[in-house]
Amino acid sequence: VQVTNRGKTALRVAFVLPPELTPHLEISPPHSLIQGASSFSAQLKFLPLPGIFADCDKYFEGDCLKVPAEIRVVDQVLPVPYSIRARVATSDLVFSSSDIDFGTCTLHESVVATLSITNTSILPQEFGFVHLPDCVDVQPNDGFGTILPQETISLDLIFSANKPRDYSFELTCLTHLNRSFKISCKGRGVLPSLKLPENVVNFSATPLNSLITARISITNTRLGRLSSAVIRGAVLPQGPKVFEFSVPDGVPMEISPRVGTIDLDESVSIELSYTPSLPVTATREEALRLATEAARIGAREGALAAQQRDQESASTPEQKKGSRAASRGESQKKKRKGKGEVSSSGRESEVSGRKSGGDGGGTDRERSSQIQQGKTEGTRSDKDDCSGEEGVKVDVPEEGSETWRQAVANLLNGFQNWTHQFSVPCFVSSAAPTSELDTVPYRPEDTLYVEVRVPVVKPSLLILSNGGNSTIDFSSVATGESRLPKLWGNNS
Repeated sequence: VQVTNRGKTALRVAFVLPPELTPHLEISPPHSLIQGASSFSAQLKFLPLPGIFADCDKYFEGDCLKVPAEIRVVDQVLPVPYSIRARVATSDLVFSSSDIDFGTCTLHESVVATLSITNTSILPQEFGFVHLPDCVDVQPNDGFGTILPQETISLDLIFSANKPRDYSFELTCLTHLNRSFKISCKGRGVLPSLKLPENVVNFSATPLNSLITARISITNTRLGRLSSAVIRGAVLPQGPKVFEFSVPDGVPMEISPRVGTIDLDESVSIELSYTPSLPVTATREEALRLATEAARIGAREGALAAQQRDQESASTPEQKKGSRAASRGESQKKKRKGKGEVSSSGRESEVSGRKSGGDGGGTDRERSSQIQQGKTEGTRSDKDDCSGEEGVKVDVPEEGSETWRQAVANLLNGFQNWTHQFSVPCFVSSAAPTSELDTVPYRPEDTLYVEVRVPVVKPSLLILSNGGNSTIDFSSVATGESRLPKLWGNNS
């Protein structure tokens, strides 16, 4: 607040506020001595506390605060009035849950819980999760970010147990206004019944339609002495274990053995075989497109051939004879002009030529109208042909047909490298194997996961000839004769 002394003598001033606003507003300095013909500025620091709505209820109009204030001057009867206005917004962050239970988590896996945060304020707020324990990670951006007004964001709380015990802790979320929010969390870390040497399998770059294999081992380890009752109750009893790998649907992978039993302190070698191939849906769509395009081209050629036959059949012998007479009249006319006949006779012959030409073709205006009409008919016929092409319906080509092989070749030529990443669960149980494995009780906390990453690349050599077919059929060859087919390839 700037105050100006318009007099020549010094004046002592004091800033006066309503007592209800004193805990929330501070003026520095509250008193001052202003010299003659000079100015002075006082600083107002507004820090609304949570109880401002109750303290200054009579000064609020909705969320707008309007407080009258004044400046008192010594030896001046009337004070100098001014008003303080502010729009007070809440700074609360609303969490979807204040108590999170991660459940049971093995030492080699992680459990993810989703937490939603809503900013109820009309101002953006910066936040951050601080002093996180070692077993928890907050993503994205390590738990730091900015929430826009009235916005809701989702965060992933990743719980990774590093010891087999019960966990209970609190997450602290701080804002730039130094507000703190607490979230209670709990979870249980257990030892897995079976152990994998690694949970991630990275295959090398694999071309399409080729086979690649990898081996992993799964071990039934002895747990040893466990002093905690929590650990003893959270793991399966020691002894033989039944495992079963479940490959996700649509993944071209084979696991051998997929189901088996492991005795205590023994290991089993597992072979993973992956064969990348083109999606059947994409191949079917490309084959259907090629078949439809071929059908449209055939329909267009058939329509043009039919139109040409109709034009040839429409020309009668009389029309052909009249056109030949008209051509003879024109030739005789040119000969007379060449001999230097009189202009009048030339005009007469010209008139007679026009009359004789009327039998064959008509006047110039009539001929131009006929040409225009012919163009219109041609345009209509073209439109009819196009509409007929759009209505062409073809069946999906069969797998192994020429169109199907051409579709596969097109997709191979335009293939873009990508990485196939998926997880394969391994269910573990202590029950004896039976003929009905689906009835064996599996517990989620004993399930292992193998993450597989396969870079799928375009084949380095593609077959272009023989319709893209890698099989050459020599058919029947007589004795003493030879047949030499040629196979062309493309080095991509």
